[in-house]
Amino acid sequence: FIYSAIRTKDPVVFVPIDDGFRQDVRAAELLREWDWPITSFIIAEPARQGAEWFAELGTRQRFGNHTREHTPLRGLSFEKQKRAICSGADAIERAFGTRPVWLRPPQGAYDKTTFRAAAACGMTGVLMWHVSVSDSTIATVGDQPIRAGDIILMHYRTNLSVSLQVLKDRLDELGLRQIGRAHV
Repeated sequence: FIYSAIRTKDPVVFVPIDDGFRQDVRAAELLREWDWPITSFIIAEPARQGAEWFAELGTRQRFGNHTREHTPLRGLSFEKQKRAICSGADAIERAFGTRPVWLRPPQGAYDKTTFRAAAACGMTGVLMWHVSVSDSTIATVGDQPIRAGDIILMHYRTNLSVSLQVLKDRLDELGLRQIGRAHV
């Protein structure tokens, strides 16, 4: 139910992108050029305001749930978590016509209650990460290098294109690639 990596023998990683506050035109161009599919974990307001941009991003777009207002879930009651998660899923469904089934808890903050609330909202899994990329910095959990199957955290920011290029260069060095046809 919770994943920070996906078992695979293929030399691939998974790159979902969070939040949605900024739209980097150059990042959109790179994603199309590289034929990278995208799973966006965006919140309600960016989904509503930028629905067309997000729908056309990358070569194949899917959407995950990042709550309605980027609410850190850990420590909240079941009802508050359920409201944040369900209303986030509702907003994605209204904007894009499909209901997400994956939850990415904002700031990685979750607890046991999160799993019950997510399930009550129709989520089938919680997606965390093993690697994060911000600007020109790549950070892994622990001292492990990037490995096949890792889920990589990125954010929609004005400099997303810089982060994408840094990640692609590193993946090329390691003989890894962003997953192609089937993706998270």
